[in-house]
Amino acid sequence: MARVKVLSLGEMADVERQLEPSFDVLRVTGPGIEGALAAHGPAIRAVATRGRDRIGEEMLARLPALEMIANYGVGYDSIDVEAARRRGLVVTNTPEVLNDEVADLAMALLLATVRQIPQADRFVRSGGWLQGNFPLG
Repeated sequence: MARVKVLSLGEMADVERQLEPSFDVLRVTGPGIEGALAAHGPAIRAVATRGRDRIGEEMLARLPALEMIANYGVGYDSIDVEAARRRGLVVTNTPEVLNDEVADLAMALLLATVRQIPQADRFVRSGGWLQGNFPLG
């Protein structure tokens, strides 16, 4: 029995390593998408993406066997969800996967702003510390 063919859009080596034992993974990037769709479109049953390539009505029309789109990202910005719904496709994403990282970054930016870390860094790198202390107020 033939393995399910998955179209992997973009650079996703980590995801592909997990898929390859069970699926026939076809990796394409940028301009290679057109050739891959022409050669393999009718056999592709799933698309894995990080959301950088548009998956719209035109691409979906070239994937008649498609059953699902797995977006390894938070939203669906690059996917025509309504067109996918009309075709009965399953569309997935990874909601909340970045919540902790966004909170960490927000706190780091807050501290950097309040404590003037970028300004102090420039002061030290420019040699300003040789002339006196960094103004703290």
